[in-house]
Amino acid sequence: MKKTRILSVILCLAVVFSMCQMIAFAAEDGFKDVTEKDWFYDDVNYVVENELFKGATSTSFAPNGGMNRGMIATVLYRLAGSPEVEKAASFEDVAAAAYYAAAVAWAKNAGVINGTSEKTFSPKDLVTREQIVSLMYRFYTEYKGVGAANAVELKDYKDAASVATYAVDAMKWAVGNGIINGADGKLDPKGTATRAQVAAFIARFAKFIEAEEEAARRAGIRIVCMAPSMVECVYALGYGDCIVGWSAYTDYPVAAQETTGYLPYQYYYDINTPDFDVDMELGKKDCVDLEGNVLEGVRKQVATVSKFYDYNEEILDGLNATVIFCEGTEQADWGEYLNNEKGIPTYCYTPESIDDIYDMMIEMGEILGCKEYAQELVDGYYARIDEIKDITKDLTPIRTYFEIAHQSDYGEWGKYGPYTEGGNTPFDEMIRIAGGVNIFNDQKDYVNLYDVFGDDCFPETVKRDPQVIMSPYWPGAYDFEVTTLYEIMTRPGFNETQAVQTGRVCYYDSSLMKRFGPRTIKAIEKLAYLLHPYYFPNPENSVSPWELGKIDVAEYFPAPLD
Repeated sequence: MKKTRILSVILCLAVVFSMCQMIAFAAEDGFKDVTEKDWFYDDVNYVVENELFKGATSTSFAPNGGMNRGMIATVLYRLAGSPEVEKAASFEDVAAAAYYAAAVAWAKNAGVINGTSEKTFSPKDLVTREQIVSLMYRFYTEYKGVGAANAVELKDYKDAASVATYAVDAMKWAVGNGIINGADGKLDPKGTATRAQVAAFIARFAKFIEAEEEAARRAGIRIVCMAPSMVECVYALGYGDCIVGWSAYTDYPVAAQETTGYLPYQYYYDINTPDFDVDMELGKKDCVDLEGNVLEGVRKQVATVSKFYDYNEEILDGLNATVIFCEGTEQADWGEYLNNEKGIPTYCYTPESIDDIYDMMIEMGEILGCKEYAQELVDGYYARIDEIKDITKDLTPIRTYFEIAHQSDYGEWGKYGPYTEGGNTPFDEMIRIAGGVNIFNDQKDYVNLYDVFGDDCFPETVKRDPQVIMSPYWPGAYDFEVTTLYEIMTRPGFNETQAVQTGRVCYYDSSLMKRFGPRTIKAIEKLAYLLHPYYFPNPENSVSPWELGKIDVAEYFPAPLD
């Protein structure tokens, strides 16, 4: 049976799943006197799985048996991680060979439990409920050195007055934190506790410690995400509440937009990053809305730090970040400077494949302390990809032109674009998985087609005869930012392509497709639907009909895919 250190943070569902398998063995198959119908079933599972308790025999737990002082000292010792004991306890009734000898020595030295006299420990004496509560309280306050919070008065319990003076504070704390519950309006402080009852106390106590330690750890994590894709990854890993700074282009998930003082990218569109309002971003003065109206009493919860190509150093300095995540070659240089000059651990990712995307998420999970959870997410993504591949492997690939940005003519400064992606990119792999073939897979990286083909960039696209053409669209896009379907369909010669002739020119959700991370699988599923609608459903929470060309101007459209 795998030993799980109880004081480590159990955050990851993958671990939980494997625990469930072992739990079933521990209680149902291993112990004949513990069944799923028993109120203590889950608690016994927990303490046995985490090796805090052992069975009375190989096939019985003895849930109704008593709990003595030697046993409870051993349980708390295991909860502490069974630290090495240098000094043995000098109790005449604790033999050096006793199974609880090290535990008693540790408990005495740690101030968790005392002897019944200077020379005796009385290891076989049964413990009462108030004694057990006091031991857990000392473990938390003396051994762990943590202040006791959330204590409540005991006036609602009929026998509150019978709680021993020494145990009153401990009982208030235990009740306030849900570690002990009364029955029939009583605490029964003088009653002895069964092994099942103590298992319940200890399971709740251990989970309480885990939660408190995790909360303390998370409170010290201050994340800055320089790119919106990094925001999506951090939220998916469960650490969105630890983000203190992000990109002006952050618009997903919805929870990000609901943070106090959030402003969409339209507010920052015409503001250079060095000109950001530092005091507003750092929450030192009231926020404004899109029209510039002051929102009295509203202070920013998360600062806007960056755009794609630069960031505001004064805002960043004011955030006291403990970790920074960047994305793309444009931000790669920031990492070296922030690591070396600012001393802030900074990680920059430029995925070149699906594997790179998911390796990135696992590494981010490791950095944040939830690697196992990240691994389970990734395993789930790969399983969904395999399901898609099982279908598309037998389908004829659809020739696809995936336009990243349209052509812009700057007169004397020259033409730029249109832009697409070559054959060594995640986009190319996503298209292949979805049952398509990238018509420019003979190119490399991010491709400026005008640089490669000059004035023949459009004729070259026509020659490759795409069956599907895709143009980016995103929430709140300005008219001049979007290549309308009409513009694409009326390009010289494009009427000769199968895509135009069959009406398969469509918009795609730009943030969904371009932000590599947790939504990449959703992007692949969307592509599979757009390329092979007879074989794949439109993903749930999808935004048909806009991606199928039912609109032809930049306008408000539903929220992005999740």
